[in-house]
This record gives sequence, structure tokens and C-alpha cells, in this order.
Amino acid sequence: VFFMASGKTFGNQVYSWSPMRTSSTQSIPNKDLYILYPNPTPNELTISPTPKNWRLYDNQMIKLDEGIGSTLTTSHLIDGVYFLVLLDESGEWQVEKFIKSKNP
Repeated sequence: VFFMASGKTFGNQVYSWSPMRTSSTQSIPNKDLYILYPNPTPNELTISPTPKNWRLYDNQMIKLDEGIGSTLTTSHLIDGVYFLVLLDESGEWQVEKFIKSKNP
């Protein structure tokens, strides 16, 4: 299942996230540019390659944090599912899911 955000920018606006339905006749470009590891993670998540910037959302798509760089500290997060919205150098956004767990 793919997810789409309504809009291109992520200012201080609320966005609705919904599953994007596809059929066998639709073509979706391979947007899996990023690898998150370790996943699940107890304390620190690495993003490869380094995005231009990232935004962290909880499982209800509430923005928790944003930053730059390839490392995200997760030790302060409670165990659960989170989403990283990553901006690449071409201005395209990609959403990746990771799990925060003290016992991965």
C-alpha cells in the first residue's frame, strides 16, 4: 500500500494521509531511495543516503520533530510505529516507516 499526502509542502499545515490504490495497469516509479536501519531501532536510526531534510511523525501523523543529517535519535520516543518524511535533492518527498522498540 502506498500513501499520498495532499499537497507538496509541509509547512504548519495539517495534511490528510490516505492509502493510494493501484491496479496492475498503473505504473509507480521506484521511489525507495532511502534505507532506514536498524529497523526496529532502540536508540538511533540511520538514514541512507543522507536526505536534504527529514520530518518525524507519529502513527497519527502528528509532527514530532524535523532536522537534517543522516542520524535520528529515538531514545526519547515511546515504543511504536513512526513515519519519516524525507526530502531528496530533487525536491521529491518520500515516506518511510520505522519501529521504535527497546527490545528489537
